[in-house]
Amino acid sequence: DTEAEVIGKTDFEFYSQEVAAYFYADDQTVIRTGKSVIDREEFYFDGEGRKRWLLTSKVPLRDETNQIIGLVGVGRDITERKELERRLALKDAVAEVLVEAETVEAATPRIIGAIGRAMGWELGAMWLVDEDRDVLRFAGGWHADHESKDDFLEGTRDFAFERGIG
Repeated sequence: DTEAEVIGKTDFEFYSQEVAAYFYADDQTVIRTGKSVIDREEFYFDGEGRKRWLLTSKVPLRDETNQIIGLVGVGRDITERKELERRLALKDAVAEVLVEAETVEAATPRIIGAIGRAMGWELGAMWLVDEDRDVLRFAGGWHADHESKDDFLEGTRDFAFERGIG
């Protein structure tokens, strides 16, 4: 958006009602308290349900008598930067697991865990082809803490899927 396209408009013209209401309440806090917000990272979900990140700064706008008459706010989309940070952290975590593990089998649950935590998953499983039997077999799994997921992963260990199934 160009400067001319955004000056004088409100968040309600760019974001969903829910997101705009949150931003508006935050604006009102800056106006009421006179305290600036500088380079705060915050996220919201866009109209398609995708997580988007903003780097937000807001400062009170004052008149010649130092009275607050509004605010100046800037929100810069940093979604790509946050995604790159997440990917680099994931790469480092997986590399660390591989360096420390004695076998791929030992590394598998920790690799899946690193991926799961980075992606915000509750459960992850890896399946590999058993070439001797020409089936797909469970190779390892990870879950965020919950007993029912232990049962699920344990039960999954016994499954094997023939080619074209699963």
